Amino acid sequence: MRKISLKFQILRFVAEQGIVTVDNIKNKFNCKKESVRVIMSQLGISHYKYGDIQHGLWFIGDQKLFGLLRT
Repeated sequence: MRKISLKFQILRFVAEQGIVTVDNIKNKFNCKKESVRVIMSQLGISHYKYGDIQHGLWFIGDQKLFGLLRT
């Protein structure tokens, strides 16, 4: 079985959850906060500053990213 890249796993997780925080992903995949933020920025996942949540809320704002999941 092929190993699924971390970028694709994060994209799929965000799509399944709808809205996530950096801490959600850090805890799920056991990554550093900075690497999670870099990966999500590279993928084009949108984020929005919300209250006092560090690094804000992240969500898929571009529908083209859902197309990546289908392929």
